[in-house]
Amino acid sequence: MQDPDSAAKPLAHREASVSGALSESERRYQTLFSNNVAGIFYQRADGRLIDVNERALELFGLTRDQFLGQTSMHPEWRVLDDDGLELNWQKHPSILAMRTGREVRNARLAVYNPIRRHFVWLKVDAVPEFRDGENQPHQAFVTVTDVTEQREAEIALKASEARYRSLFQNMINGFALHQIVVDNDGAPVDYVFLEANEAFETITGLKSDAIIGRKVTEVLPGIEKDPADWIGRYGRVALGGGEIRFDQESASLKQWFSVSAYSPQKGQFATIFEDITERKQTELALKQSEDKFHTLFRTSPFGLTLSTIDEGRFVEANDAFCHMLKYSKSDLVGRSSLDLDLWENLADRNEMVSRLQHQTDGKPAKGEYRLVCKTGKCVDVIYEAQIIRLGQDAYIFSCFNDITETRKLEEQLRQSQKLESVGRLAGGVAHDFNNMLGIIIGHSEMILDTLEPADEIYDSLMEIQDAADRSARLTRQLLAFARKQAITPKNIDLNEEISATMGMLTRLIGETIVLEWAPADTPCIIKMDPTQIVQILTNLTINARDAIDNSGTIKLRTERISIDNTSVADHEGCATGNYILLTATDDGCGMDSDTLEQIFEPFFTTKDVGEGTGLGLSTIYGIVKQNNGVINVHSSPGAGSTFYIYFPETRIQATETDPGHSQRNNTSGRHTILLVEDDKAVLHMTRLILEKNGYQIISTHEPEKALQLASDFNGEIDLVITDVIMPELNGKELVEQLKPICPGAIHLFASGYTADVLSPKGIVAEDVHFIQKPYTKRTLLKKIQALLSKSKPDSN
Repeated sequence: MQDPDSAAKPLAHREASVSGALSESERRYQTLFSNNVAGIFYQRADGRLIDVNERALELFGLTRDQFLGQTSMHPEWRVLDDDGLELNWQKHPSILAMRTGREVRNARLAVYNPIRRHFVWLKVDAVPEFRDGENQPHQAFVTVTDVTEQREAEIALKASEARYRSLFQNMINGFALHQIVVDNDGAPVDYVFLEANEAFETITGLKSDAIIGRKVTEVLPGIEKDPADWIGRYGRVALGGGEIRFDQESASLKQWFSVSAYSPQKGQFATIFEDITERKQTELALKQSEDKFHTLFRTSPFGLTLSTIDEGRFVEANDAFCHMLKYSKSDLVGRSSLDLDLWENLADRNEMVSRLQHQTDGKPAKGEYRLVCKTGKCVDVIYEAQIIRLGQDAYIFSCFNDITETRKLEEQLRQSQKLESVGRLAGGVAHDFNNMLGIIIGHSEMILDTLEPADEIYDSLMEIQDAADRSARLTRQLLAFARKQAITPKNIDLNEEISATMGMLTRLIGETIVLEWAPADTPCIIKMDPTQIVQILTNLTINARDAIDNSGTIKLRTERISIDNTSVADHEGCATGNYILLTATDDGCGMDSDTLEQIFEPFFTTKDVGEGTGLGLSTIYGIVKQNNGVINVHSSPGAGSTFYIYFPETRIQATETDPGHSQRNNTSGRHTILLVEDDKAVLHMTRLILEKNGYQIISTHEPEKALQLASDFNGEIDLVITDVIMPELNGKELVEQLKPICPGAIHLFASGYTADVLSPKGIVAEDVHFIQKPYTKRTLLKKIQALLSKSKPDSN
């Protein structure tokens, strides 16, 4: 039987052990309770607070005495719920846990802390505790954690979110959030719309309800082919981060956008953009306008410049201005017109600038000035300038119109008009003079026919006749200059005509001067009166001979040339076409520019008085112009002269027979001639010549009377000889009215110059018969015999 004391010892030991463990547990619990980072307190079922740790007192701002024994419904304790309203005591987490018997977790409320003087937001967990065998909790274990900072952060976040939402919805710029879509290789191939604000809808016309959650390739088909590469560009931002800004046109929306894109998180990107279509259109219109201006400025045929007012320093100059003055653009821009000495007369620029500065009507200043080219040559310009403002600076905008060629043409026109005036005078003088010379020549010939060479007055009459012949040649020169000389053009080979005159020309220039002749290899066919070729060659060689001192060389040369649009500028005065060019070159003294300007003027000569008439070159000029040709001359002092004469080439070479070569019969005797001449002296002389040679003559000095005489004549009139220029009726009109009266008659016109009535250019048609005054007896009779024998051979 066990000793009772020994049996009690283990029990006591166990009790002591349990008591120690309990004490240790109490100690650990108390340490945990007192030092917990969370506030802890117990509350009985009746609401009384029965225990609390220091952290809870700190959070509530109370002392232990102020806390213990109180209830959570203490009127001085201010408690707010999560919405910021005063908390009903029945909703206190500890009361609610004890009333329901269930844990209350993560309740959030605020308690006013009188020490901190503000509300402390707490997260509250309340756990109901039960005694064994009881189903109603006798107390609640409550922990409180300070979440003030979290709450404030949440409030700040909500405020931020509210501000974001307000900004998101009310911002004037479009905003959208997207998710990038990548393929298996991680390359961006699409993106999805996540959010879009109202401005996005307004700007793009795309409604949020229709696009949120959809891919952009569905919303805007073809965007993956858009040259802007929207998907690739946004993909780099969404996947790589960073921010980009750019202006770009959307081909799909036909709008321009200014875009800022960034990535709020990997795989996403946000865009903020504004519609700049109108601005871009304005910029484009401005650029197009500027391009048009620059194109107009650059390609204008007028010289345009922009320069400073004071110094005349060029800011800009177009190609036409550079070409006009033979400067490159780099030569001009940055330099002033004063540095370059562009103004022939600097006072012109000063006067123009002064006018611009004092002009108040806003109109441009205009004037005609001379500018100096880089080559030193001067150009005439019409200058128009205006002061314009670019920013804060003022400039002179100038327009230059090169009128150098116009002035040359005007001078040529004045020269031509002067020559024409002198020509009309010369033609009129020659016409009257020819009538007088005809009388002298005719009567001297008739007297000479009655004398023997041994007669005392025979030589004197020969001198008179020689002087008349020389005077007649002088009038022919006047007529050639006046382009009123009667000519009968025909197709001739210029080479043959020149070759035929070489002997005469050689004798004309003398033995000390060499005459070289270089004809073209092929015939040079022109249509022209051969006698005029002789006149041209004679005057050219005489002019060259007089320019050569003692010995020298004169070279004649022909060639066939064709002038087209590319070469017409190299042949002054010529139009495009085919020409025969006659070149006459001498190594004489040459001419200066002043002389060159006057050489074709009638009566201009550099020779001493009595040594020249001044009609040689003017005669050539008249002949060339009468035959639709062009004459130019190049010369300089000491370098000789070269004359270039262009004759229009004819491709057809006609074979012409001189009527004088045909068999002629003596047609005098039974032929009746109607002679009409308004100059009575010429009429009387011509009648005497014809009557002495057996012709029957009906004559009058009145054209109207000639019509009456022809009507009254019972026989047949074989030939009508009529002057061209007469009062009442001219020769051509008279002949037209005579044709019904004497239809078989031949008509022979006579004149001191070929009247414009016959041909505006004095060119006698092949079917018109003409004799030039003054004529000799032999010339007249030979002409009549040729006409009458050709049409009506004598029956004898």
